[in-house]
Amino acid sequence: MFLCLKAILLLLISQHVTAVEFPIQITEYLDDKRIMVSINESDIDETSSWNPESGSPPLTIVGAMSAVRKQIASDVTAPVAEFLEIELKQIPHHPQHWHYLVKMMNRHGGEQIPSYFVVLMNAKVVPALPRPEPLR
Repeated sequence: MFLCLKAILLLLISQHVTAVEFPIQITEYLDDKRIMVSINESDIDETSSWNPESGSPPLTIVGAMSAVRKQIASDVTAPVAEFLEIELKQIPHHPQHWHYLVKMMNRHGGEQIPSYFVVLMNAKVVPALPRPEPLR
């Protein structure tokens, strides 16, 4: 009887548990730098699929650059940055889903600091981080 009551109580409590989505880790390379980014699977699913043989991508390079500029403008502490490089890449293990990998150079004081962003085809901007190569 006690075990049955315990099982019913567990079922009642578990109805209010919400699912947690863990982001997927994507590793890209740009200028021989390893770049890491965490993206939610749902964010990838919300983007338009695209086949390069079917025509232009859903988001143009100008659109991707505009999305990054908008993201940077929302951060009042961000230094002035200029675009250095942008590449169109397929999202690993997600056929028909692509993203732009953007490299910018921030000028802060006398220093030049690179920053990286991933821009999904729905113009969502996700900051990316350079990571050193693992020791072998």
